[in-house]
Order: sequence, then structure tokens, then C-alpha cells
Amino acid sequence: MFKKFIFLVINLSLFASFPLIKTPADLVGFFPQSITDIEKKKNEVTQEFIEKLEEAIQTPFEKSSFSNVVIPIDTALGQMGSTIELFQMLSMLHTNEKVRKYLSQSAQELANFEEEFLLSHPEVYETLQRYYDNPREDLSAEKLYYLKNILQDLNRLGLSFSDKKRNRLIQLKKKLNELTTLFYKNIIQDQKFIEVDKDDLKSMPENFLSQLKKNENGLYILGTDYPTVFPILSECQNKSVREELFHVFQNLGYPENLPILEEIIEQRQLLAEEFGFDNFAQFQLHDLMIKTPERAKEFLNDLFAYASKKEQVEFEELINDLPESVSINESGKMEPWDIAFCQNQYKEKCFDFDNSYIAEHFTLDTAVDGFINIFEQFLGVQISKEEVNDLWAEELFALKVSKQGELLGYIILDLFPRPMKYNHACMCPIIPAWDSENIRYPSLNIVVANFPAPTSESPSFLSLDNMRTLFHELGHAFHDLMGESDMILTCGTNVKRDFVELPSQLMEEWLWEKDILKKISSHYETKEPLSDSLIEKILSSRSVDIGYFLERQIFFAMLSLQYFSQNVPIDTQKILKDVHDHVRNNYQYYDKDHRQASFGHLTGYGASYYGYLWTKVIALDFFEKIKQEGIDNPLVGNTYIEKVIGQGGKKDPNEIIQDFLGREVSLSAFLKRTGIDCQ
Repeated sequence: MFKKFIFLVINLSLFASFPLIKTPADLVGFFPQSITDIEKKKNEVTQEFIEKLEEAIQTPFEKSSFSNVVIPIDTALGQMGSTIELFQMLSMLHTNEKVRKYLSQSAQELANFEEEFLLSHPEVYETLQRYYDNPREDLSAEKLYYLKNILQDLNRLGLSFSDKKRNRLIQLKKKLNELTTLFYKNIIQDQKFIEVDKDDLKSMPENFLSQLKKNENGLYILGTDYPTVFPILSECQNKSVREELFHVFQNLGYPENLPILEEIIEQRQLLAEEFGFDNFAQFQLHDLMIKTPERAKEFLNDLFAYASKKEQVEFEELINDLPESVSINESGKMEPWDIAFCQNQYKEKCFDFDNSYIAEHFTLDTAVDGFINIFEQFLGVQISKEEVNDLWAEELFALKVSKQGELLGYIILDLFPRPMKYNHACMCPIIPAWDSENIRYPSLNIVVANFPAPTSESPSFLSLDNMRTLFHELGHAFHDLMGESDMILTCGTNVKRDFVELPSQLMEEWLWEKDILKKISSHYETKEPLSDSLIEKILSSRSVDIGYFLERQIFFAMLSLQYFSQNVPIDTQKILKDVHDHVRNNYQYYDKDHRQASFGHLTGYGASYYGYLWTKVIALDFFEKIKQEGIDNPLVGNTYIEKVIGQGGKKDPNEIIQDFLGREVSLSAFLKRTGIDCQ
């Protein structure tokens, strides 16, 4: 059986089963470092994929069981998916250009192979469906939930379709894989920058200037990495510098990615129509918590009603005392490159604090130690920092996580910018928390960020925004580590797309607690924590621009919904302007803004960007319950593990919410904690 695909693999005695990573040294042998390594891993996982599926399909019906039908299929799909994610992530991190390109090519080849194989062999779906319809054993609620979801997923691949329709899907999905890979590649490879004189940067702190490179004429090079862009937009008093850097940042991936994005949207529309849906948003959201685009839009409109009132108050306060380099235009709007600068100036005036001084209390080491301090206590785990060497780049390190003497896994942290590196922040699962035949595989994931790198003069300082990014991504990482399952496809963060941001956004909330900020801050020279008065100012400042923040998130959520709800072909620029003018009417639309060309979530999250706000509401409801019982209470932490992150994808998210809260989600905690209910 499956002879059509045998030519793609070589005969190997060793399969691609996950390794048992017990020490940091084990990581070196696991990660591919050369084209030969990549080819070997690709062949291994391909062979086992075929063998495992063949094992399930060849099992006689009268002898079928969960262990000899469902588990082999789960193993095949799970290991293939993990390998694709590994290759995709390393293709955005590796410093060797040839290896990086081959990783990207190999990830695309494996994704195409998996989808083409499954669509060419509907017997995979038929075998599972036959077992589900006529199980020869009693199945737990967890196993029934698993079967229901994997059948839905395979059906959404098109395995129940006719041969002719499946062949169309093979070509369609292959094209989409190519387009999305190219979209990401163009973002990473776009290394736009501007060059400015030192006099243009008079307001910038020395520790910022020391990180910048200079050209042969002594001009400072301002790139589009986060540690450069965000400080310039919020602190640089030179309006022309802010405007120029804003322009190049908002045009990453442009013009190359605009036709690619439009083709992705068109191809996804065709995909949705193959399944009987009017548009891709309907197709995608049908299987998520929110179910329909209409309900997503209703949710966003309800939030917008609260956020717009708060943002209007914020805007009026901003324009009452504008900085010298800022003015409101004839339409009564603020230019987009002035927004962060005005907000920062307002906070400094009203709350009398300096963001650079606050960052001096959070070196990277202090930040990571603070995280360890908090969550060792709350989650009842042991976390240690470990050196890792001989991987894809220098300056990596790992967190080793154990609980009651059992190794849960490793988190590799890649936190500083470098050329051709992924320019956002993310967590990528690599080895799942898989319990297979009484062997608990230690989990492995990678946390990626782009924080200011240390220099010879100063360590890496993290702003409060950077601190929240660190806690956010580590929230994903611990979800991945602790979501243990005997089925790979329900391990860790394998949950509904509009539930996955819950643990990450929940962990951010510890940073808005006075005792926590006192406990984990330490000035890099004096070793003194933040003063009580400064902490009070920081906490008071949270609600100052929360209306703006929510409107910005609503803008991106509505934009993604609109892109995937319209009749194709669409004009992405016109839609961007229409959504901007509807949601952000106090801020001038910039007609040279092509941010959709670098909006990577459009390819990954598709129409489900609303999930950030959806889970923010849930997260704040969760945190209110946790705070009532103690944010350092390990009993509460254990309940959180058992009922939420420890479940992985084994239960419906609505059941998980009910189990933890004892009720449905309420908006009251969100309104209270963000300060919106005060308006």
C-alpha cells in the first residue's frame, strides 16, 4: 500500500520518534545544523509517517482498537507537524543562509507531501470514521472528543471528497503553502533602514545610541527591528526622523507582498467555496469557539463601544498639551508617527517617570530571574537557567523546568535581533509533552523575541513593554510544557485558535501587581528595587492609553475579518483605509502605509486575530479569580495547571472555562482591570 510515495524516502532502520532530551547537551544532536542533517531528518519523518498510517489502515476492522488505529495516525500526523514547525522556525532563525533556505524549502516540501498524501489516501479518514462509528471498546469522553476533532480536521482537509475534488484541493493547498512561505520570507529579508546624524538623536539615551551601527560617514543606521523602531517613535524629539522611520517600518514587505497577499486571499476564498462556505472567514471560524464572523464582529463592535469612549477622553487630554514637535492637522487629527511620542511625553509629564530609568531596573537577567521567582512559587515547579552551545546562533540560553523531580522540558530563548532573523516575538513548539507507552517525553520549545542586545557599556535593558512580551511568550511556553497528553495532537498549545492566547495574556497580568514589581525589579547599579511611589505611577499609567490600545487591536481584528469576508478580488489598501477611518478616527490615515504587507498574522491567524481580545477578556476574568485566592498561592497554581494548561487540547475550551471559573465568562473583570468602567 502507498507505493506511489515510496520513492520519496530512503530505507532507514531508525525512525523519527522524538528524542528524550534530558540535558542541554542532547539539544546539539537534535537540531539539524547542515543540509545533510535536514535531509536525514526529512527522510526519517517521511518514512515513519507512511509506516504509521499503513499500520492503522491495514488493521482488520474486527481487530481494530484505539491503540492500533487512532494512536498510529496521531503519531504520524503529530511527528510530521512537529518537524514542519521545527524547519519553519529554524528557517527564520538560522544564521547560515544556505541552511536557512534549505530549511524553508524542506518545510514546504513536507507540508505539500503531507497534504498530498492524505488527500490521495482517503482510506485514512475512512478508517478513523469506521472506528468512530463502531468502536469495539468503551471510549472515555476525552477519546471521543479527540476522535470528533480529528475527523473534523481531516474532513476540513477534504478527505471525504471525490477524487476529482481532492485533486483540486492538492493543487490549491500546494499553492497556498508556497505563497505563505514566500510572504514570510519577504518580510524577513526586507532590511530597510534610514541613516541620520547624531544631532537628530539628541533626545535618545546613550545606552540606546551605543547599540546602533554607523555607516562609513559616521551616520547612525536606524533599522526596522523592534529595539530601534519603538524607542525612536516614543522618545525621539525630531519629528522628521520619526516620520521617516515610521514610513519604512510600515512598508516592510512592500511592494512584493501586496500581490502575494491578494493571491493568498483569493486562494483561500476558493478553498472555502470548495467546502460550501461563502468566504474563508466563515470556513475558518466555523470550527472555533466564536463559530461565525458575525459573532466575531458583534464582539468587536461591543468592545469598540467601550474603547472609543475611553480613547476620545485620552485623545482630548493628549491634545491639550502637545509637545513642541507635534501639531494637529486641519482635520483635527494626529499624524501616526506622533502618537507614541505624545503618549510617552504625556506619561512623563503626568506621572513624572522616565521609561529609560524604569528599564534600568530590568536587565534581561533580572527579568528572567524575576519570572523564575514568581512562577516557581505559583506553579510549584523548579526552573534553572542553562547554557546551550553549538546551535543556530550565539547568545542562546535555556530554561530547564522540572516538577517534583520530573523533568518537564526545556525552553530555548533566542532574544536578540540579528540580520535575517524573524523580527517579531513568538513561541514555537518543537517536542510535545507526549506521554507514550509510559514514557513522558520532556517537552521542548523556542521563545523568540527581539530585545535590546547588551553592549560593552551596558547590559540588555527591558522596557515594561518588553517585560510583558517576555512574560507573554513564556506563558505560551509553559502551556506547551505542561499540556501533557498521550495523543500528540492534543498536547500543549494544540487548542482552538481563539483560545491559545489565554495563558500568555494571563501571565502578563502579574506585571501589573505592586508587590510583584517590587519583588522582581533591581537597578543594575544600585540593586535597589523600584520605589513605591514609582510603582504607583506605573500602575496608574496603565489606563492612560488603554482605549487607544484596544482600538488598535480592534483595527487589526476587523482588518483580518474584512480581508477574508469580502468578494474577491479585493483592494487590500482600500479596506485598510476604510477600517482605519471607522476605528481610528482621531488619527490621520497615511496613504503610504502598507502595513498589510508585513502583517504576518494574516497568513497564520487568518481571520482569527480577534482571538487576542477574545482571550484577553477571559484572561482578566481568570486573573481576578486567581488574585482573590493569591497570585503566589501554589494551590491556585496547581488548580490552574490541572484545569487549564495541563489539559492542552483534551477538552473543549468552554468546558475548561466552566471548570476553572465555575461559570461562564463575564466582561466585568475586563472593564474593571482596564479602567474602562470608570468612564
